[in-house]
Amino acid sequence: MTNRNTISAYLSEFPNFLTIFLLSFFMFSLSPILIEVSEILKVDAPTFSLLFSFILLGNGLGMLISPILSRKFKPLSIIMVFYGLLIPVTLSMFLINNIWLLFIRYFFEGATMAIVWVQANGFIQQSKVKNIERLTTVALIFFPLGALLGPWIAVKILSSGLSWTYLYIVCLAIVALTMILYATITRKKVQNVVGTEKKEDVKFKEIFSNKRNNIIFFILFILMILFGALENSIGGWGPTFLREVRSFSMEEAAFAVSIYWIGSILGRIIITSLAGKIKTNTILITLATLSTLGVIFLAYAPNHLVIFTGIGLSGIGLSGIFPLAFTKGSKALSKGVNFAIGVLSVGGSIGGFINPFLTKYVANISINLSMTFAIIFSFVIILIFIIDSALDKKSQESTKEVSANLIDSALDKKSQEYEGS
Repeated sequence: MTNRNTISAYLSEFPNFLTIFLLSFFMFSLSPILIEVSEILKVDAPTFSLLFSFILLGNGLGMLISPILSRKFKPLSIIMVFYGLLIPVTLSMFLINNIWLLFIRYFFEGATMAIVWVQANGFIQQSKVKNIERLTTVALIFFPLGALLGPWIAVKILSSGLSWTYLYIVCLAIVALTMILYATITRKKVQNVVGTEKKEDVKFKEIFSNKRNNIIFFILFILMILFGALENSIGGWGPTFLREVRSFSMEEAAFAVSIYWIGSILGRIIITSLAGKIKTNTILITLATLSTLGVIFLAYAPNHLVIFTGIGLSGIGLSGIFPLAFTKGSKALSKGVNFAIGVLSVGGSIGGFINPFLTKYVANISINLSMTFAIIFSFVIILIFIIDSALDKKSQESTKEVSANLIDSALDKKSQEYEGS
């Protein structure tokens, strides 16, 4: 089977796209209705916002477990089993009212979704589509789509007078559809193509055999921690901040989240169009600067229009980190693609797990300052991109110098052979 870029080739990846969609749908759907749900559960909004920490803690565990499972089982088998487990975990939402039991349930949901998500990304990176970078960008657009649609569906359910738990009926319907597509499209594909579905059985020593690639991967890991924290600040806590501090309505808060994810989609389209024309690090430093300005507008601007503009800029600015980290990380650790995806995803989960606790701590002092860490993280991301750019430049200069020395050595040898003859 030859590599191709046909529409049917992209459509065959649709079950994987839906898996990416579901992860963000589960994660961010409650963000604009945290206040209402926290009142139902009789806890304060900062405490209920810790659900994001438990989801992401589960994500982190699942993303660590998933590569280990890849060494023993086939990806499609892992996906089908854990999607099956997700159904009773989701149904339990209708039986639980205790806040800590809910947190535990969110933890298991996060772990289950993450295990499936890593396997889906592994399928994408090993796809027969010729342009993997473009396929990765298209796939990752489904993450902001899930985060964009989820909050609106949650708002509509609550506005209709229904219980907020009915949101999970929608989740179950999407899970069922995804399982059907995996059982038909993906199963047929892996049966027809030898080597499409395989266990990843590589020793860790082989994965980390290149020191320079290890440094690149470590930088990407730090970036993912900051990215996870910042995305949680804006997409998770941001709507509640706007409702509490800027007097946004539930619908306006949902609209703000939508603008952020639309910005994220636009940013990824921009990156795809500029890739190869402008240096990657130049693009990323520019986008990170836009993101920082956006977070400052979100935190301090009193005008709704300026806040919406800032949220959109944040989405555009942060959009480049995810595709960059996954594509670059998969290349850096090419002998352990699922491992690379899992570890980078854990980095994002670590940031997302820590941030709600930092936010809650600051919010208890002054809710007006609860976006402080988001601003700090934004500046650190810019600094890391500048350092990464400097390291790339130094590496290129070193490579040119080595090449020049090799050429000189070869010329000297030829000259000596000529003189000897």
